[in-house]
Amino acid sequence: MKIVGSRTGAFEYWIKLKCGFDLWFGQRADSDTDLLLDKNEVRPEGKLDIFYGTPWGPYVEDNRLMTPKDFDYLMFSFCVKLRRKNLDLLMLNYQEVAEVENFERKKVGEIYLDYANIPAVICKVMAARAKTMKQQVKTFWGL
Repeated sequence: MKIVGSRTGAFEYWIKLKCGFDLWFGQRADSDTDLLLDKNEVRPEGKLDIFYGTPWGPYVEDNRLMTPKDFDYLMFSFCVKLRRKNLDLLMLNYQEVAEVENFERKKVGEIYLDYANIPAVICKVMAARAKTMKQQVKTFWGL
């Protein structure tokens, strides 16, 4: 059993787009606990979000935090959040570079927003739509 999501503490970041829009990735007062289980593990009792498979982002196992070397794991959450909140920003920022800032708003890295690299169907759909939209914008404006 692994704890995944914002409860790991490895999602305490702001994503800042070139247009100035900021999106928070981290715990909130109403954050729930997400668990990642192997298929042979028994589901624990309680109100938990359960996922199965291998970790694609930070996780806690045996009180030890394991994090990837880059911030690409934030793209899935970015894609899902913006799909619900601001679809235009999701589309227009496809294949752009966004800054990653820590809790204190200091730049700690960058992320290349290529949703097609995320192993989730919804992100691949968003990438295809964004690619088409960006091409139409370029054609319309003669860029």
